[in-house]
Amino acid sequence: MKRQRAFTLIELLVVIAITAVLMTLIVLPIIQSFNLTRTAQAWTDAQDKARTLTERIASEINNSVGPRDNDGANGELDIVVPAKPGSGVTVAGYDNSHEWIRVPIYHAKLDIVKPFEGDPSLRRSGAFINPLTDLADPTLQMPRGQVSLPGSPGLTITRYWIGLRNPLQTGQGGAYSGYVEPYTGLLEQRSGLRDNLFVLYRAEVSPMIWSRTQGKFVVNKAFFYDLGRNTNSGKTGPLLDDPTFFDPAVAYPAYNVTDPDGTVDPTKAEMVQNWLNAAVIQTEVSRFDMVQPIYDLNTRQVAYDGNAPRLMTLIQFLPTRVSSEPAEGQTAVRQGQETEGATSIGPDVFRTSHGQWASNTIIRTYANSYNENDPNNNKYMVGTTLPYPASTDPQGFFECVFDPAQGFDDTRVGQTVGMARVGYEVFDGDVYKRGLHDGYRANFSRAIQSSNTRSGWLTNLGWRNLFEGYVPDFDRGRTVASFGIDEVGVVGNVYPFTPVALTDPINNPLNLPGNATWPDNTPPLSPFNDPNLTAGVFSDPQYSTINKKFNKVWNDYPGLHGNIQRFLYLRVTPNDDGAPSPLDPDPMRGFARARIVPGSDRVTGPDQNPGPNYGNTVAYSRTTREPGPNQYRINYVDLPEPDYTLLGLTPPPPNYTPTDFTSAVFQPRYKAGYIQLDSDPNVPLPNGVVRVYYRFQFTEPNDVMAVDYDSRSLMTVQITIRDYPQSSLPNPQTVTLHSTASVRNSLR
Repeated sequence: MKRQRAFTLIELLVVIAITAVLMTLIVLPIIQSFNLTRTAQAWTDAQDKARTLTERIASEINNSVGPRDNDGANGELDIVVPAKPGSGVTVAGYDNSHEWIRVPIYHAKLDIVKPFEGDPSLRRSGAFINPLTDLADPTLQMPRGQVSLPGSPGLTITRYWIGLRNPLQTGQGGAYSGYVEPYTGLLEQRSGLRDNLFVLYRAEVSPMIWSRTQGKFVVNKAFFYDLGRNTNSGKTGPLLDDPTFFDPAVAYPAYNVTDPDGTVDPTKAEMVQNWLNAAVIQTEVSRFDMVQPIYDLNTRQVAYDGNAPRLMTLIQFLPTRVSSEPAEGQTAVRQGQETEGATSIGPDVFRTSHGQWASNTIIRTYANSYNENDPNNNKYMVGTTLPYPASTDPQGFFECVFDPAQGFDDTRVGQTVGMARVGYEVFDGDVYKRGLHDGYRANFSRAIQSSNTRSGWLTNLGWRNLFEGYVPDFDRGRTVASFGIDEVGVVGNVYPFTPVALTDPINNPLNLPGNATWPDNTPPLSPFNDPNLTAGVFSDPQYSTINKKFNKVWNDYPGLHGNIQRFLYLRVTPNDDGAPSPLDPDPMRGFARARIVPGSDRVTGPDQNPGPNYGNTVAYSRTTREPGPNQYRINYVDLPEPDYTLLGLTPPPPNYTPTDFTSAVFQPRYKAGYIQLDSDPNVPLPNGVVRVYYRFQFTEPNDVMAVDYDSRSLMTVQITIRDYPQSSLPNPQTVTLHSTASVRNSLR
């Protein structure tokens, strides 16, 4: 039998070595190909996800009423991330075995306002009617039906935001474990832990819902803090722009008012859970991260600002920036409002090419006398909003007179530099708008008084002469530079600048200026049968009513018959509560630039036509001719004055003088604010009161209003997807795409 020879040890080692080499040559490329395949797949997935997201968000913006303002604090999110190693910084509520720090990020939250759907008046038994069944549905918390377009904001918002995949995840001691990124080793060490990265969420929620108990819309407290129940805030409605709304470790302050519904208020953690229940993650739940630290590519060292890592958010909702756009003045005098001196009337509404301004808007108003090279005429108005106002600052939009001689940039208006505040505040637009919302009257007076408490500007003649008040309409992209005379009144000197009680709330609830036609309830007389005209002079109190003054002047100046008129002079006619007219000729009582808005005037008085309605209050009609019964003629601007000596009159003094006949009776007919009434000497005005409503403006022809603004009507959505293919590959696949979306349904 032939013996078979066995392998020697050396031969076995050689075979093993050759096999190992061959396996390396064969298997390693296979493994590398798998890695390349995973990497390519990750890149493809990231690209598809980025494209889908940008297109979806753009489509939602297209079909919405518009996004809410997300500039500055309105779009801020405060996220908790690992702090600089060795800093010892921790954040309350988070695992204190790690170093944490709270970092603000911006433009990483967007609220899209959906159009209104359905009719809120369609209710039965306190419940909304479902249009699909025509039955009252107590589960509906808002109306349902056809979309109302254009521009009707609804009760639902779509919110996109960056947040942790699991913000409620807990770790050591039950504290929140926070951000876990085990791949790159940049902010924390690499590990095999399950990641907890920042992802992109989308949720549709209703800030206001119907309360059957209260019979009205109330704040949806499952998602939002109710500002109206916190009497310390001085505000109402839902807290929409809370930078820590998705952070369960930051509790809301306690309410001062018990919930009228009697239901238990949710904790902050429960509110975060409600957001999680309503939201859908738009990126992947793992291996996708929406924040990236800034670091050196060579050393892989993260850049820090103090103890906070410098972060870049990988989604940006950016409005379009427009710089120094001259706003277009709207037509000042329209057909049917023709008047003498129309060329001297300026627009009271200025509009930009895009609407939906963000809160960082800066409005510069240059008077027609502005000259940047003349120190005496180079001051101008600047309106803006402080991003983070202190308690002693205006809390919203306000206006200042800016003096370049202060030596500061006008973008710093309202800020305190050293011991000085940049600019001289003159109008608190936030107090004005909140007053309208809260039901105050005399809000123009309240707004200027609010600013006066900080700047004392009302005693400065120079600032009064420059003052051009206006209110911005951020959504429509315009400013309204006029106010109703009912917004003027006597107000308190401290917040909330409460107006004094109305003198006649029944007959004059708007506190309008006016004058009685006759001093008592006796039948009014004409100058031909009025026996009480010999004593005193026209300026005495007994001749202050319209008919009495007319009769006295007719009696005392027979040479002027035919030139004597019944009139009301708005410039010196105070409101019913005694507040001086903004047109007052005294520069320390009125405002030099104040004008009546053409066509805004409404005059009421006793009916002059014989019949059953005689003496009852009716609306008078405006005419450009000599007024007859129930008519009036008004001057919107100053008219050329005659040579008074040719009329046998003494020229008037430079300033209005109520005891001077020319100044108080004859000259006013050539001044703005003069209202001529029926002046037939044979027929007196019936007993009653002539009252006037009008709007007043501060803009003049050739004034320029230039606006810097971010327009939310044209939004750019930029998204970067970072996909970690696998834990063994620390470098993610990155894809960046952007899309531009315009709001198609905005009502301007």
